[in-house]
Amino acid sequence: MLGILHYDVVRFLGLEVMAFYKNGVIYLTRSTIANWYGLERAQVLPMFKNALGETETIANFERFQDVNDKLGRNYFCVQLETFLKVNKLLTQNFANANLIADSENNLRTYLEKQFKQYTQQTTHELDVIPDNFKAIKTGIKTFELRLNTYNFKVGDYLLFKEYQPTNASYTEQQVEGYITYISNTKNTKYGLEAEYVILGFKVK
Repeated sequence: MLGILHYDVVRFLGLEVMAFYKNGVIYLTRSTIANWYGLERAQVLPMFKNALGETETIANFERFQDVNDKLGRNYFCVQLETFLKVNKLLTQNFANANLIADSENNLRTYLEKQFKQYTQQTTHELDVIPDNFKAIKTGIKTFELRLNTYNFKVGDYLLFKEYQPTNASYTEQQVEGYITYISNTKNTKYGLEAEYVILGFKVK
């Protein structure tokens, strides 16, 4: 499933918020939750299991990697709505829980505003022949010449699907990416016909 990650660090009510956005869902990092409650990171998961049970807790935690993090660090994250649900159950145990509970709608609205630009992006599925697909997957090919039939925009998601023209079928191979630059007749005077665009992109 296509889901480009977006990562941001903001402050809310004086507290640091490290959050990811994917497929319309906001996630908070385990470190953020630990800091708010004055816990060690290792204590966060047991706390959620006590509140929700093991099955629901595991279903709502995911491990993400910031695509811009050159160190390749992973972040253990939980959905914002799950965090708010658990937070209501903890208001008697943690001082900051009361603070967050009283500001629940503001926290949700604030984070949604931070990631608003990503909710308006479109996903484009593009067929790619095997040689080009391999170059895209390995990071060698970072541009694509296409007819502008999709009204491409910077920030839009791309789903490259490997296509075998010899038997007119798809393989199971796919690569996710997003548009970083668009070259067209508006910014390139020569060498590009009006109905074509060159897409610069990054792959996940």
